Amino acid sequence: MSSVRQKMAAVNKAAMKEEEAKLNGNQPIINEDASNEAEKVEKKAVKKTVAKVKKTEAKAKKTKAVAKTKAKVIKKAVKKKK
Repeated sequence: MSSVRQKMAAVNKAAMKEEEAKLNGNQPIINEDASNEAEKVEKKAVKKTVAKVKKTEAKAKKTKAVAKTKAKVIKKAVKKKK
């Protein structure tokens, strides 16, 4: 009788493993290589974002400088007309 119980326990254990594999099969598998790749992609994205921000800031500063220069030129022109 104990051999029948052992066989049933083995069958039940195998069925439980299969069921667990099905349940966990939908979850992403995370390993070291994947996390390293994710870190590389994240760093690259951060670098691109920082570059865009710097470019936008430089553009804004340049526009402000141009606006100031234009304002000075207009003021001088108005003074000359008076």
